[in-house]
Amino acid sequence: MSFFVGLTGGIGSGKSTAGNYFKQLGGIKSAVLKAREISPERSIEVEVETILELQEALTANVDMVMLDNFDPNMIKQAITMNAG
Repeated sequence: MSFFVGLTGGIGSGKSTAGNYFKQLGGIKSAVLKAREISPERSIEVEVETILELQEALTANVDMVMLDNFDPNMIKQAITMNAG
């Protein structure tokens, strides 16, 4: 599983996205908690490659999820999951 967690000031903020692979931290939720600890004022973006990673990202209450190579059916599933 690979995923990316970025700390950003938002699109167009002029701040660079800081990122690292947090696999060694024990998953997306652990990585998000660490990112919020480091920089609580910034948005957390997570790129996911699977529906399972998406579920973990949504559970971690990230601010934005980027869907990597999701096919149309996976996108529909992602929208449904996010809605509720």
